Amino acid sequence: MSFDDKMAKGPPFWERGHGTGVEERLAEIGKILGENLPPDVGFAVLLFDRGPRGFMHYLSNCNRKDVIAALKELVALMEFEPAHRVPS
Repeated sequence: MSFDDKMAKGPPFWERGHGTGVEERLAEIGKILGENLPPDVGFAVLLFDRGPRGFMHYLSNCNRKDVIAALKELVALMEFEPAHRVPS
């Protein structure tokens, strides 16, 4: 199923999941991380439903450009460097 097909079947993923308590829990996670990590350590947390019609939230203490760069690096490592794969 293409991205457009998925989007045509319901609201955008960033609008799903509101009112489920996930946003509040994500804020709590961010607060805990921020209070317990050195100030020069960046973090990004992704929460998402599994399956084709899930939703996604993310939280970070970095600017969007840095998070995108970090995610691209992670994807490259996971897809193209089997020796560096993150254990599942």
